[in-house]
Formats: sequence, structure tokens, C-alpha cells
Amino acid sequence: MATTTQPAVGSRVVVAGKEALGVATLRFIGTTKFRPGVWAGLEFPSAVGKNDGSVEGTRYFSCPQDHGMFVPAENLIVQQPPEPAATLSSSGGGDPAVGSVVVVAGKEALGAGVLRFCGPTKFRDGVWAGIEYPSAVGKNDGSVEGTRYFSCPPDHGVFVPVKSVIVQACARLRLLRSAAWSSRH
Repeated sequence: MATTTQPAVGSRVVVAGKEALGVATLRFIGTTKFRPGVWAGLEFPSAVGKNDGSVEGTRYFSCPQDHGMFVPAENLIVQQPPEPAATLSSSGGGDPAVGSVVVVAGKEALGAGVLRFCGPTKFRDGVWAGIEYPSAVGKNDGSVEGTRYFSCPPDHGVFVPVKSVIVQACARLRLLRSAAWSSRH
């Protein structure tokens, strides 16, 4: 049962056909190494899940053991969208939410990517956005100088100052379902 509300990381959701599991928090949405397609990583408040946010040695998010579960993204029913992101930048505006589809100002030719990290880093002062691209147009795998901020395939990740990020509100599911995005694994 597809939802008409675009799911975003942080949303409160239920799984169509498995409503008895209760409401979970969406912690990950995207492609995975364990199966093709777009998957949603959920964290439940009790131990009704199957994992801790990792599958077959790859961590997609973190939660207590047996509180995590992955389901096809189209099976989500959004109950409540995520809370607005906290303001981290000195600009006074809110930063984009992790999971948003974004482009980088001045680098639109790279196309859209998914915001996987937003916050301070060890490698440079300020607030940084970590973006995962669907193809190898980046510079890293979500880690810089030995610190992991998010996970993605090599050369699919990039970090930019958060002030250069432009949110693309309606593109999320179209991007995630595109052939280029789905074919990388």
C-alpha cells in the first residue's frame, strides 16, 4: 500500500499489513547491499524487529538489538512527519532534514543526492552536509580522515558547507527509484 505522503527520515510510520507491530520511526530510506529496491529501515520502541540497524555486516542506522527492521519503502504508511531539523547554522534558518533530496548550489551538474549527515565535523569548523549521490561523482564513502559520518559506496559521498545545500522537495522517491540509483548494487 503506497503512501501519498513522501516518507522522510524521522517520520513516524506503520507498515502496511503489519500494523500490529505498532508505530516505528523511519531511520533509513534508500538502496541496500542485501537486496535490490528501495528499503526503509525502521526503529521500533520495543523488541519486535529483527536487527540493530545492520544487515550482513553493513550498518544503515543504529538502534537496540531486535528493535530494527527493513521493509520495502512502498509499504510505509506515514503517521507523522519528522520534527523540523534543529537550527545549526549561523544563518538563522533551519537546516535541511537528513533524508532530504538536495543539490549543491553551483554544482547542480552533479545532480541530486540524498542528505545523509548534517552537523559539525572533526575535519573542519562549521556545519557540514554529507550527501550521497546515486553515482560515483563524490569523493568519499561517508567518512573523512578516519571518522565515519554516514555510509555509502566509495566515491558516492561528498561534504559541503550546509549553506550551499538546496532541498529538492518533490524529487525524493523519483530519485531513489531511478534506474541509476537502484543499479549501483
